[in-house]
Amino acid sequence: MSRGHYSKTFNDKSKYKAMVLKRLLYENFAQYKSYLEDPVECLEHWMSKFVAEHCEDSYPGTTLTQIEKLLQKEFEKCVTVVKSAIENTCCPKYSDWIGKFAEKIPFNITLPHLLTEESYSVARLDDTTFKKDFLRNIEVSLEIKLKEIYEETKLQISEDMWDRFKDILLGCTACCPFCEEMCSSGEPCGEGVYHTVSLHRPQCLGRYTWVDSKDIVVEVCSTLVKSERTKFRNSHTNEEFVYCKDYKSCYADWHIEPLDIKNPPKYWKYVTYTFREDIAKWCGGSSNSVPEEWKKVSEEKARESIRVF
Repeated sequence: MSRGHYSKTFNDKSKYKAMVLKRLLYENFAQYKSYLEDPVECLEHWMSKFVAEHCEDSYPGTTLTQIEKLLQKEFEKCVTVVKSAIENTCCPKYSDWIGKFAEKIPFNITLPHLLTEESYSVARLDDTTFKKDFLRNIEVSLEIKLKEIYEETKLQISEDMWDRFKDILLGCTACCPFCEEMCSSGEPCGEGVYHTVSLHRPQCLGRYTWVDSKDIVVEVCSTLVKSERTKFRNSHTNEEFVYCKDYKSCYADWHIEPLDIKNPPKYWKYVTYTFREDIAKWCGGSSNSVPEEWKKVSEEKARESIRVF
């Protein structure tokens, strides 16, 4: 992706969310579940992945790439020092040899325990195989340590970027009380400003099921709040039934446009059908309500449909 792509994406909530949704198409239900249950944490998690790509694609030779190269150079320097220390340490016993060896190393390192206490007296310290194994173990220890440093640095960069962009990328973090889709507003909704969602998704993604059949609810919120008969219940209603059209009695700061929408967005059709059994298990219900017709939505069509989000 180009530098321009990322600069625009990191300044627009809908574009950033769309980029995450496209990536989720390649993931399993566990990844979707994390997004559905806590979109804010999920969006922050994906920032670290995008930061690495952004640095590698837009700034080759700098940032993370440069850090990686610097760590590689340090690794090579350390290995050179270790090789020299191995060759220039001479003691008849391993117990003495390891101490002398450590004195020649100007940095902290986890030394490999290649020999047991009982083997000290018989160790062939001039043996080529011993030295090669000893060196390789130290190389592994160094690789692990430097990888930890790299990952910590990458995490710090991603956290710094998240702190910088999160107000822009998150805006209002309120979620629809039915489908759990995040409010579309690019900034926190103040007093007197309603939370809204541009495109609602099947209510099963908010873990709703029909009471009698236990089938997961595949209808979208706009359709159900238009209904004169449909009711809902949850912890906010003290598990008492309330007509969906009267949702404002519980959620006064939300506005859900009552529309007769027969079909949810293609993206969520694809996700709901693909993971219908996982979603049903997550909701504690049945997947019988998921239309077979939704099977016709391909991954490509789902990806393309995100453009209208």
